Amino acid sequence: MNVHPQRRTPASERGSALLVAMCFSLVLAVVLASYQTACYYTLKTSSRNAQSVRCRQLAEAVREEALWALNKGNFTGWSLTSGVYGKSLTGFTYESSNVTGQVDVTIGDASDSSKNYDSTNRNTTRPKITSVATIQNTDGTTVRRTLTTTLGYSSTA
Repeated sequence: MNVHPQRRTPASERGSALLVAMCFSLVLAVVLASYQTACYYTLKTSSRNAQSVRCRQLAEAVREEALWALNKGNFTGWSLTSGVYGKSLTGFTYESSNVTGQVDVTIGDASDSSKNYDSTNRNTTRPKITSVATIQNTDGTTVRRTLTTTLGYSSTA
């Protein structure tokens, strides 16, 4: 029978493999935590960008509705206060109702009556359209975009 004598590990070398494994695990944990943080901030930034684009699209869509009302002279559903037409639309939902949006649009300017719509003299009217869209995110932050348009006039209007 071939018996090998068992060699005893010196006291100075005991646990060195455990120490190396623990150091490797620590380095791996730091790398994974950094990667997870980078992924989280990338997701947050892209989500904020998507909400910003949606907000602008909402403001543009309602501005188009204001232009339609001006072209047709039909202000059904609009309120008129001090020469300024206004309308608020709510109930826009995105992403399974977790993100909500609303938009307020005005035709005219309360501080400058020359930018109000004058239905009796459409050929010289230069109304100002202001569309303010707001989107409330799931984390409580809001995104707001304001579009302002001052219209010109034409002799064929």
